[in-house]
Amino acid sequence: MKTLTGLLLLCVLAGSAFTQAAPAAAAPPDLEIVFAYVGTHNSWQLAERYRSFPAPGLQGGYAAELGADPGRVQGVREVSRRQVATQYALLRVKNTGTKTIKTIEWEAPHMNFKDGQLLWRLAIKRKVNLPAAATALLKETLQPHNKRLRLSALTDAAGNTLQLGQAESFTLVQRASAGAPSIQFLTFTSVQGQRYTVPADWQRQPISLKRIEYADGTVWQRQ
Repeated sequence: MKTLTGLLLLCVLAGSAFTQAAPAAAAPPDLEIVFAYVGTHNSWQLAERYRSFPAPGLQGGYAAELGADPGRVQGVREVSRRQVATQYALLRVKNTGTKTIKTIEWEAPHMNFKDGQLLWRLAIKRKVNLPAAATALLKETLQPHNKRLRLSALTDAAGNTLQLGQAESFTLVQRASAGAPSIQFLTFTSVQGQRYTVPADWQRQPISLKRIEYADGTVWQRQ
């Protein structure tokens, strides 16, 4: 088995926030991306639970085993705070044409599953009322997928593959030298053994426009 050289492997594969410029290729003639951003918002939420247990002097058992007498059961309500991370995508656009836009479809880098396949871009469709010269801010909360995946292999431009061990996660940092190989693909494996391959730079791909529907019934679509 061929292996890759000139690599620095660190723990944890993470998606950090980044600001993006509008993509130069396949851009519509009359809708400008003013600002695009994928990031994570951290917030605190209250978590509450109620526990019942036997009154002093009673041995063993739970509330359901002690009968209906509330005097024989004591309870405590526990409240705690937990930090919740929410990933989101922002897109601000400006109508630089003369026709009113009624629907915008766009894509953001985000792992999601559709029909059993792992997709690394999320398609988002939003209805708008965007007349000429107006701007709109679109925001989408990016829901995490429900599959447990681990990074299991790295593939370079020549097709050489490095199989990784059973560690839960990695971050790949490539050395900035001419002799270091370029990693092209990442392979993830699920608990059930399914393997999924995505581009190594999927997190750095920009938000892009996919389709625009105008109020007069005409459509622009990326080729």
